[in-house]
Amino acid sequence: AATPERVAWVEPAGKDLRAAVSLKQAAGKPFRITGSRTTNPLVRVEGVDGNAAPMHEFRISLAGSARPGTYSERVVLTLDDPEQPEVEIRVSAVLR
Repeated sequence: AATPERVAWVEPAGKDLRAAVSLKQAAGKPFRITGSRTTNPLVRVEGVDGNAAPMHEFRISLAGSARPGTYSERVVLTLDDPEQPEVEIRVSAVLR
């Protein structure tokens, strides 16, 4: 389970935006985040170390070079958990 389930910003354009996210395994078992992909190269996942743990904390960021407008993106994390091999986090931004 990801907390928050969704990342959203309403900010002026031209600055890096970051949001802290934590990811927990429902039964409390250790797992690893083995990879990530995003629907936009301006969205990045930062702070994933690849170690096994029952909870991971990392950041999702949107680059300051993003132009004004509305963004609706996805981050997909791949896990080594056979019960849930992927987690999707929605990312949205309204840049003025």
